[in-house]
Amino acid sequence: MVAFNAGGHGRTPAAVFRENLEQAALAEELGFDSVWLVEHHFSDYALVGDPTVFAAALAERTRRVRIGTAVIVLPLHHPVRVAENVAVVDNLSAGRLDVGVGRGYQPAEFAGFGVPMEDSQDRFDEALRAIELLWGEPEVTFHGQHVRLDGVRLVPRPVQQPPPIWIAAVSPPTYTRLGGEGRRILTAPNFTPLDLVRQNLDAYRSALATGGHDLATFDSPVMLQTYVGRSHEEGRERPREPAMGYYELLGRLLPREESAPPGYDFYRRVEANVRDLRYEQIYGTACFGSADEVRERIRRLRDEAGVTYLMTWFNFGGLPAGEVVASMERFATHAMPEFREGGQERAAGG
Repeated sequence: MVAFNAGGHGRTPAAVFRENLEQAALAEELGFDSVWLVEHHFSDYALVGDPTVFAAALAERTRRVRIGTAVIVLPLHHPVRVAENVAVVDNLSAGRLDVGVGRGYQPAEFAGFGVPMEDSQDRFDEALRAIELLWGEPEVTFHGQHVRLDGVRLVPRPVQQPPPIWIAAVSPPTYTRLGGEGRRILTAPNFTPLDLVRQNLDAYRSALATGGHDLATFDSPVMLQTYVGRSHEEGRERPREPAMGYYELLGRLLPREESAPPGYDFYRRVEANVRDLRYEQIYGTACFGSADEVRERIRRLRDEAGVTYLMTWFNFGGLPAGEVVASMERFATHAMPEFREGGQERAAGG
């Protein structure tokens, strides 16, 4: 899988969008299984405010690859609009859309939309419930604290019944809760030690089993920054500046001690960790290195943490488009083939 999260970094938005579309189309040609698109607002962290808009353009550029949103920030949107947009893209793509959703974590985004951050969990839960009803019922009446629907009919309806939903998991209790509910998860442990990745995924899988869910039908996914160099030295050093620049920006956008509302305690710890982050920590956990080193990293994720679905994030931190493409091509040629499942056309990473 390929994840796209590109800010401008001195390039025009039009140039960034063209590059992302070209890279996503290339991912299909190279044999990757899916591409994932983010939502962010009001900063150079990423330029796509509505991933379903970009997904619609990508649906017309591709024929096979699945298209995912990672994630739609539900508290910032009316659920009817989300349900409608997803239905349109699912039709345009002939049922290739995966719908990743989350409650959001950047205070500036909530402030910009005039949404109280402390309401994010309740708004998320209500929006998700309303969306699932809209996809599944011919007519929906739903009265919540933040959402009120009276006899709403969704037209058009999605091709998939329903489109797969993936929910962002960050804090350890969320893994357990979502596993117990039988939910698909999305995770991005970019500087998390392997032991902690394993613990979180073990908690998720244990909760799935306790809840009576078939583990064989659920993936254990992670998204990691990825750079495949032509040598050990290039694979180690070329990502240094883009990766550090990304985390510098992220640190300015995360909730801080004085701004994080209840329910965001874990993000306060993340912000503190990002503030003191060293490149050696990033290099030790990301998929950086030569093709041999990246393959070994993926083996460890699979064998020691039980990862079954790798989202490879190639275009981080303003890395030039040509270098992104070259890294993708080296990954597809020299790393990805080892992790095909049973000879099927499904990449364990992409």
